[in-house]
Amino acid sequence: EETASMSDAKNIGVAQWVFDHAQTAGMGTDNLPGADALFLPLVAPRGALGVLAVRPDRPREMLVPDQIHLLETFANLMANAIERAVLAEEGQQAQVMIESERMRNALLSAVSHDLRTPLAAIAGAVSSLFEGKVDFDPKTRKQLIQSIYDEVMWMDRLVNNLLYMTRLESGAIQLRKEPLPLEEVVGAALVRLEKKLSDRPVTTQVPTDAPLVPMDGVLIEEVLINLLENATKYTPPGSPVELSAEFDKEQVTISVSDRGPGIPPGEEQRIFDKFYRTGPKRTRGVGLGLAICRGVVEVHGGRIWVENRPDGGAIFRFTLPAGSEPPRVEPENAEDQAGRR
Repeated sequence: EETASMSDAKNIGVAQWVFDHAQTAGMGTDNLPGADALFLPLVAPRGALGVLAVRPDRPREMLVPDQIHLLETFANLMANAIERAVLAEEGQQAQVMIESERMRNALLSAVSHDLRTPLAAIAGAVSSLFEGKVDFDPKTRKQLIQSIYDEVMWMDRLVNNLLYMTRLESGAIQLRKEPLPLEEVVGAALVRLEKKLSDRPVTTQVPTDAPLVPMDGVLIEEVLINLLENATKYTPPGSPVELSAEFDKEQVTISVSDRGPGIPPGEEQRIFDKFYRTGPKRTRGVGLGLAICRGVVEVHGGRIWVENRPDGGAIFRFTLPAGSEPPRVEPENAEDQAGRR
């Protein structure tokens, strides 16, 4: 006689009865004994989770009271294990939701605050220029226009940081690595921050004869800009900023140092989290710059960290894997080349 499938209508009906009543049923029991399998409920403290179906090869030897009791014990253990796994997953999901909500609120709060400030400045400057109630001299007019430009550039920087963070988290950033001279990438970053760094001495120590470094120049430039901007935010005007690079066979280590208050103990890792900020609350920004730095450095295969200087200030360091490029040779001057022809 052919045995019915466990998924046929009769067995499904028995399984449903067991689930609804939380009682063992089927073969060898007083509940629906006509079934060709034994069905045991998987019941945990929060209720029924499922049904365990057992179809023994030798029913007469297997389905005796002691064996059924053993199977019920096994079913209870399974139910408790399943519930623990479900609770753990629910806990993780709840934690993710709480963290997502916290980050969303932090983002909305920071963005709304940091957009209102430049928008108010722009509106005030434009209103003064547009209404024409005051005949501004050329110097004042230029200052108003410059303030509008500066605030627009600041908002553009904010939006770009948000886009960079979104692309990093979604995996949409595609590295365009190529061997590049580090001093050129450093120079490009310094040019872009020329105005912000104009009121403080900046020293750079990057060997000009160093090997080319495989990297995405645009992204590493963003890392340097964020680190340099961070130095200007937390240090007073006139405070020196230092940028240096050290090369070895395996990696290049780039350092950006300042003479500010340093990093509070215990926050050395947290400052690289999204939206996390330390220092005075009046400092502008949403707390994405260092998170972007970490994301970009890590997709390059490097790492980033911060140290406090013994004499005050902070040193941000990050590494990039070294390439196999040989050191560059500076071109010979024209006279030497002519003499060898």
